[in-house]
Formats: sequence, structure tokens, C-alpha cells
Amino acid sequence: MKKTYLSNKEIRALEEKLPFKLGKGRAVYWLEHPKGKVLIIDNIPAFFEYENKLLPTLALIMETGEEFPAIYVDRGAIPYVAKGADVMRPGITQIGGDVKKGKVVVVRDSAHGQALAVGLAYLDGDAMQASKKGKMVKTLHHVGDWIWRMYRGP
Repeated sequence: MKKTYLSNKEIRALEEKLPFKLGKGRAVYWLEHPKGKVLIIDNIPAFFEYENKLLPTLALIMETGEEFPAIYVDRGAIPYVAKGADVMRPGITQIGGDVKKGKVVVVRDSAHGQALAVGLAYLDGDAMQASKKGKMVKTLHHVGDWIWRMYRGP
């Protein structure tokens, strides 16, 4: 895997795409994995690249408590989401935050609020609420995948 460290100038330019400022003195680099690119900040896989967008990792969400719109799923959906399945409407128990079509959402366990996956919403929150069936979230990163293993190990 190839590491590419970012200069201060590159970090400042990158901050325009991030939900927060990185500040000075942080170790920031891209890690090129055969399955994709991950932005590492202070040894935490923080963002991954998907179709020229930077999406947060579960590691970033757990380490910083950064809030993103959330979709809560029932106990029956958890094993499927944890294996990378898209989120289907019947498994959703609650929609939290301002969910917008095509924007990042965190999929959480409704019993404990634990983050299970990161994905993109297929619909706005209101449209999801009104729906009875169908795919609601495209899962892009989940517990146990290659990005998760960078953070938690095999």
C-alpha cells in the first residue's frame, strides 16, 4: 500500500471538502489500497474516496463523535447491514437528522445507537418515511470491511 503525505498547502485545500478543520501539526496522508483510497489523519482512517467525494469512516465517527444524519435499523436488519447490504425500508425504525438524497448517512443499531455502516441516501428523509418498501441507503462502508480492518484489525 502506498502512502502519500500531504503538505500544509494540500491540507488547507482539502479542508474545504471536510466537515471540520484539521489544524496544524497533524499527520495526514492518503493510503492507496487496492480497493480504494483512504485519508489517514493521526493514524485513524478518517475518510474514504467514493466517486470524487470524501465520505467519513466509521473510525472517524467513533473517535470524534462527529454527527451525521442517521438511519436506525431494527435487530433483524443488523446482520445484513454488517455484511454490506443496502438498507431496505422495512428494516428502518427511525430517521434522524436532515437526510437528503445522495448525501452521507450513518446507519445505526436502533437498540444501542452503534454505527454499523456509512452510505448514501437514495431518497430524502420525508420520502423515506412515506415509503413502505425499497432500498433507502446504498451501503459503501460497514463494520468488518477492508476500511474497518485498517482501524480495528482482522
